Amino acid sequence: MNKAVFLILFAGIFTKIYGQTDQSDLSLICKTADNILLHTSCTLMDDNGNVFDNTKGLIPNKLYRIASPYVEWKYWNGVLNLAMLDLANITGKEKYKKQTLDNYRFVFENLPFFETLYKSGIQYTGMNNFSKWIC
Repeated sequence: MNKAVFLILFAGIFTKIYGQTDQSDLSLICKTADNILLHTSCTLMDDNGNVFDNTKGLIPNKLYRIASPYVEWKYWNGVLNLAMLDLANITGKEKYKKQTLDNYRFVFENLPFFETLYKSGIQYTGMNNFSKWIC
């Protein structure tokens, strides 16, 4: 995961400094980003491995966590999201921008649920870093 973030971030910085990247570099970066898209889902999972698209109807009385590490609210994901936005601008491919917007939409639509979990002492949801600041 962190290697992918580094690759995309490096591409964004390199492109901003030098104005262009070698096509083979850009191709590798896009393949890495596409792999991230393939393994990213805006879903929740409970301890039994059940997967949920959203928190509607869920009772916040047990651990539910964000299923994909790429959607968790962590510093490196913020860097990844910025890199995906840069990659969308460089390539003109909206799928990279959409990934970032979908991640943030999922987080903010389900935020009250995670807030309730955090306030009740249920941690390790993938949202703890954010919940600390809003609770």
